[in-house]
Amino acid sequence: MKKINGLSWLEISEKNIIHNIKSIRSLLPKGAYFIAVVKANAYGHGIVKVSKIAEENDVDMLAVFSLVEAEILRKNKITKPILILGHIFADDLPKAIKLNCHLTVYDFGTIKALGAARSIKAKIHIKVETGLNRQGVALKDLSRFLKSVKTYKNIEIAGIFSHFSDSDNKKLVKSQLEKFKSAIKICNSNELYPKIKHIASTGSVLTIPESYFNAARIGLGIYGLWPSLKTKLAAEKQKIKIRLKPAMLWKTKVIQIKYAENNSCVGYGCAEITKQKTRIAVLPIGYWDGYSRELSKMGEVLIHGKRCRVLGRVCMNMIMVDATNILGTRTGDEAVLLGKQGQKEITAEEIAKHCSTINYEIVTRINPLLPRLY
Repeated sequence: MKKINGLSWLEISEKNIIHNIKSIRSLLPKGAYFIAVVKANAYGHGIVKVSKIAEENDVDMLAVFSLVEAEILRKNKITKPILILGHIFADDLPKAIKLNCHLTVYDFGTIKALGAARSIKAKIHIKVETGLNRQGVALKDLSRFLKSVKTYKNIEIAGIFSHFSDSDNKKLVKSQLEKFKSAIKICNSNELYPKIKHIASTGSVLTIPESYFNAARIGLGIYGLWPSLKTKLAAEKQKIKIRLKPAMLWKTKVIQIKYAENNSCVGYGCAEITKQKTRIAVLPIGYWDGYSRELSKMGEVLIHGKRCRVLGRVCMNMIMVDATNILGTRTGDEAVLLGKQGQKEITAEEIAKHCSTINYEIVTRINPLLPRLY
């Protein structure tokens, strides 16, 4: 492993990412497109390296949110097709096409702008509104939208897709699947046959085989995380044999050991008052790094394989933890913020519960400037 340059860092398991890709690939129909979602810095795991791992391990396409992310991948010699999931304004469309990107399109303005650049061949994926009420062209407008596309010879409909609002809700899933099937029929009735059809994401791939069509967008699963406990239990109930392996380990080091007497103030606002003589370990990690302020007084870290509770408020760059019951703790000792140390583990789900959020947010909000070692 490379020398660590920084006070805290992430260790990303390439082996586990490959395992997760292959495990999820085994569930898909033969020949289905595997679209690896690497937006948001690959869910905090590092967009360039994860994309290279995916490119080398049977992934057909990469999905990002913005043109900026697509540019980063092309500058780093990633050659796989890239689907840009977010909006691209008219001025940036030629640049996106030049980078060999597939574009998400759902509005007449973008179609008109693409059509005006008649010398540029554009590959688009039509985003259809089926129930999430985010991006997407409504079914009632789809025929008119397709007729607009057909007037321009330089626009190729490479794909059609939508997104589930709740893959754990069977009633909603059924409704959205029916609307998506209707959208495909509308395309076919207009003599348009999108090659890549995708509504499945990690959650639905693991529990809803009828959502596969001929492509799936896989984000969270690549990184070894389940979309929800409900999804995991549903997969187990359906006897879907798959084990996802978390790929992220987040570490820092103790920078000071000190003692606080009984009834002493710890941290800003005296948010914590000690109830006994307390051994404090100071760690160089804080909310700037992505360690949420919601973890004040309740988050835990691992030192010497034992749990240490955060004392007082999480600061911008530091936290203090209770190391009273850990003998031999000293400056320079490793502390694990997320992942395993010895027999103990702190999961993204555990941290998310403390923060009243989801595991997605915990990993994606880790500062991209922190070193990532693979």
